Amino acid sequence: MMLHGVLCVFQTNPFQKSSLNFVFALPLAVLPVEGVMTWKVLRGKEWKWVCPCVILYLVAVIPPVWIAEFDLVIIYRVLNGSEATDASEDAAFLIGHGRRNLSAHPEKISKEQKSALLIGYIGMSADILELYEYFKDDRLKTNQTIITILLSVWTSAMLQFVFVFTARRVVGGNPSSFGSLLVNTDMWAIVCNLLLQDAPFLAVRFYLLVKYAIVSETSVFFLVKNSLLTVLILHRIHSLIVEWRIERCQNRQLHHPEA
Repeated sequence: MMLHGVLCVFQTNPFQKSSLNFVFALPLAVLPVEGVMTWKVLRGKEWKWVCPCVILYLVAVIPPVWIAEFDLVIIYRVLNGSEATDASEDAAFLIGHGRRNLSAHPEKISKEQKSALLIGYIGMSADILELYEYFKDDRLKTNQTIITILLSVWTSAMLQFVFVFTARRVVGGNPSSFGSLLVNTDMWAIVCNLLLQDAPFLAVRFYLLVKYAIVSETSVFFLVKNSLLTVLILHRIHSLIVEWRIERCQNRQLHHPEA
């Protein structure tokens, strides 16, 4: 991850001063320290709620990609315009595979669960990967507004890898309280996925389809995929709320049978 981050920083900013590249690469220098702390202090266990190494990696990689894409809007195809896109494509799959390897302690998660996580992360990465095709469209790659929108949804999708929702957390207190619903890791995981990837991707793909008539087999496939996942996620949220309400009613009847 550290090596790929350095390559991304220097590959996507060939026009920038070397000092700026080193500034972008500074967070990557902290990665070995974070790795040692994870191994020594947490004994290889996953950090709670957020993954520091992914944060450091994204802080180093995202700004150079933005700068490079905006440079390409201004000096279109003066140099190899695929550099920034290639770097961001690699980042999606690298983080997806890395998060699978970092997911939870070996004693707390089975090989089957790790495989399921890997499949899920690969699916998310493939969805992000298809988004890069819009950067190559002749009608879009010189449109700064569209490029900004695409970079924004790409950034939001990458941010979801920061959060750790790979294992249920036992929350103290009354399990039927509203607070228990708010801290439910299943709820946070699906809401995070909806807000950071599927909903924005659905909106952008639908807009580009209607506004610019961009139609391809992959774009239509992922448009349908985002639509179905959005519906399924909303249904899952509704199911979790219904389960919580049933549990709350059962808890009330248990403690107040006369009611």
